Amino acid sequence: MPGSQEDLFFKALEMTRKARLDRDQLVLMDEAGKEMARFLKAN
Repeated sequence: MPGSQEDLFFKALEMTRKARLDRDQLVLMDEAGKEMARFLKAN
């Protein structure tokens, strides 16, 4: 289904040009530095 959570996840991965660790979170950013996704560290 277009627009599903899985589709949005893969689109964010495709558009990722930068990534950074922010404490216990992985932040994915596009070419302009705009945050596209944030992932929390699992315990």
